[in-house]
Amino acid sequence: MKVNYNETQVGTEIRSVSVGDTFLAKRTTHNLKCLYMKVDGCSGLVRNTRGKSYAVNLVTGQLREFNSDALVEKV
Repeated sequence: MKVNYNETQVGTEIRSVSVGDTFLAKRTTHNLKCLYMKVDGCSGLVRNTRGKSYAVNLVTGQLREFNSDALVEKV
């Protein structure tokens, strides 16, 4: 018997999420998923670092830095 595993990604890379769109991602301190909204890294709010994306946690209001290739669940 031959089993073919699909090498599909579960989720979307955060770099392809538009600014203002919401997504679910696991928190760094807990294993719970929280709702985030992507913010513009060039807005002057944060120092835009190459290879990073930024989002605000809509429950706590905290700003979080993600690697641009992090997988998230778009809402």
